[in-house]
Amino acid sequence: MSDAEGARTGNGHAYFRRSPWVSSDILVTLMYGLSAEQRGLVRSPDLPVWQFPPDYINRLWAALIKVSPGFAEAYRDRQAATVEP
Repeated sequence: MSDAEGARTGNGHAYFRRSPWVSSDILVTLMYGLSAEQRGLVRSPDLPVWQFPPDYINRLWAALIKVSPGFAEAYRDRQAATVEP
């Protein structure tokens, strides 16, 4: 995977612990068994590599809402918290 937030903050594969995108992606994979495409990743046109698009977090939330409707309420709460008065 590439283009993950925090992926370039160190050497080796330690980025999976430092990047909230990568760690979330790993956890969702283990919990729900969703494919890379279902989780919101996009395949590189040139390489056999999955990449994180800029709107990955929104795509991930949409996938979670589909498999676990309880996430819809958490997502609404999260969106409401990010809106400034």
